[in-house]
Amino acid sequence: MRATLLLALTVGTVLGAALPAFFPSLGATSRAGTAVLMGLEEVFGHSDLVVEGRVIAGTAGRDADGTIYTDWELDAERTFWGDDRPTQVVRLPGGVLPNGDGLLLPGVPRLAVGEDVVLLLGETSRAGLRMPIGLGQGKYRVVRHLDGSRTAVGAAGDARRTPTRLRRAGGAAGGRGPGAGGDRRRGGRPMTRRALGFVLAATLAAAATAHVRLRYSETGANLFWANPTNIGFVISSDGSDDLVDGSHETAIRSGFEAWNGAGATRAVLVENASPAQQVRRDWQSDDVHLVLFDENDVSGFFPGFTGIVAITPIEFSSTGEIRDADVLFNGKTFNFTTSGQGGRFDVQNLATHEAGHLLGLDHSGVCGATMYPFVNQGIILHRSLPIDDVRGVRDMYPNSAFA
Repeated sequence: MRATLLLALTVGTVLGAALPAFFPSLGATSRAGTAVLMGLEEVFGHSDLVVEGRVIAGTAGRDADGTIYTDWELDAERTFWGDDRPTQVVRLPGGVLPNGDGLLLPGVPRLAVGEDVVLLLGETSRAGLRMPIGLGQGKYRVVRHLDGSRTAVGAAGDARRTPTRLRRAGGAAGGRGPGAGGDRRRGGRPMTRRALGFVLAATLAAAATAHVRLRYSETGANLFWANPTNIGFVISSDGSDDLVDGSHETAIRSGFEAWNGAGATRAVLVENASPAQQVRRDWQSDDVHLVLFDENDVSGFFPGFTGIVAITPIEFSSTGEIRDADVLFNGKTFNFTTSGQGGRFDVQNLATHEAGHLLGLDHSGVCGATMYPFVNQGIILHRSLPIDDVRGVRDMYPNSAFA
């Protein structure tokens, strides 16, 4: 069943009308991070599947490329867009295998058996994966009240309150390719209106939360590098199709070096500039931590338009020890710059953020922090580390002299 919905987007009662006062630029897409901040209409418009249901099972596996995934089974109450099935099975990247090994992609929302959710998902990749649109913006948790009403609470920040007639999305700032110019199959056509039946509340749940460690989902244990004094990385010599002059290497190197300048920490990011390593493309191998531009969705993380500009897959063991981490820029959908060219995403700005994930930091709720999860073209403010990020890496790997 392909249907549309009339959604009233309000702010949760705890934060209420005071939220805009605390975050006056809440509606702007000017945050540093890994995904474009979108309005609800944009998120819906770019979705290939929008479904409400209860999570009844989750089964983790590893595909032929080595990527760990989880097949989440939903008892679908309603499918608002996409194939209408009583049971929906969606394959999301990440999860934990029976032996305890796992894959975590910072920003990709986690599901739990028994949870009631609304999911807004992109199209299926060649690897069979779906990505939530805008990372956390693609998941709402449904709360059922005693009076029978329901509220869908999202962790992503969009405090727009005006009821919206949703349409298929048109263009997206800074984008290119099919997703950036609108959905070619549906062409931005208005859809038939349908009431969702509950209120969507975007609460910015992490708004007051400072730096956060990445955690092993099964036990809550922090993820960590066993030898943080020598965390290697390799910058792919291919670079971006947008940057033929090799300037991406200097920009990425500078972004990683920002963390080495934090001081009072044992963590050191060490570049391996061997030409033999720089020509490697096997980012899923544990013996190399690559930073590269995925121009053709080889990873399976960038099908269509998802609003995800870059992502850092992190593989870990049952103890929480990080075994592999790589940084992938979405070169299929977005344009990049190292010289401030308008309408493009700054490579160094993004590299600094993703290096924080590679070290073991999750997204921060502090506006202005390098680890804040949203990004816009032209932003360069987070090439250097504000105090929240400095404290984060120091807390993860304190220097014994300052512990």
